[in-house]
Amino acid sequence: HFAQIRDLVRNNVASGDFVKSPRVEKNTRAMTREEWDDLQKAIVDEPLRALIHLAVNSGLRRGELLGLTWDDLDLKSKNPTLRVIRTISRETGKGLVIGSPKTKASRRTIHIHEKVVEELHAHRERQNEIKSAIVADGMEWSVMFPKMRWVFTNGIGNPVEGDYFGKQLHRMTSEAGLDSYTVHELRHTCAS
Repeated sequence: HFAQIRDLVRNNVASGDFVKSPRVEKNTRAMTREEWDDLQKAIVDEPLRALIHLAVNSGLRRGELLGLTWDDLDLKSKNPTLRVIRTISRETGKGLVIGSPKTKASRRTIHIHEKVVEELHAHRERQNEIKSAIVADGMEWSVMFPKMRWVFTNGIGNPVEGDYFGKQLHRMTSEAGLDSYTVHELRHTCAS
């Protein structure tokens, strides 16, 4: 500022016009180890428990989690992984939309923890049982995106929607006696 006043420099490069402050996230809350233990006990019989385990242990965004297909997961490898290559979200006037991850770096392959692999295997068995019952009743499985083999589905094979996941997470944390957590805060739980 001193040099600018004395006409020694034309612009003050330290001013807000040239330097952007780092982005600070407002909600950086994460579950404690004790809270996560309590939630795990409370979700033993929940249909979305594998989704919650994966969210807490992977740090994936909501749309990345819900956009996973069974083809994106390698659960049989010595080092199980998943590939993040798509997202799914609801857009006004368009319904559910398949999109690309948020950034180029968001397209990635990550390691899956052994406990999560166990949860995903159990989830797949339950999903196959439900699918068999639906098809046996003469109904179609996954009418919205019939060629996609979604990991996390509703009762008729369509992808779980983000708002539904958020509401169910709120219900489950409440029933576990915890403060309400958002799906985004599960991402922070992974990072902490």
